[in-house]
Amino acid sequence: MSTAWMVRPKPLTITRPPIKCPAYLRFIRTLPCCACGSTLRIEAAHIGPRGLGQKVDDKNALPLCFWCHRELHEVGPVEFATKYGVDFPALIAKWNHFYESNLRGTW
Repeated sequence: MSTAWMVRPKPLTITRPPIKCPAYLRFIRTLPCCACGSTLRIEAAHIGPRGLGQKVDDKNALPLCFWCHRELHEVGPVEFATKYGVDFPALIAKWNHFYESNLRGTW
């Protein structure tokens, strides 16, 4: 008898709440928009894989002005990154390193 019809259970995945770091978000909001260079109405835009209703870690945020942040949500991260030539992982790594090396614990 074939068991091909049987559904195998998916492995249990353990989820954790996102890492919160308000000081890091304050730091991100001091930077110019990484798409257009504006320094007005900067927001910390969270970038990265997430499920429905889930937020990524605060350390995966980048500075976007209000208008570019809205555009990111409208067109999606791939089209946005292509249009503006933004390398999200490289920028996030750069800002994480700078924050950890220079500012951590000073805010």
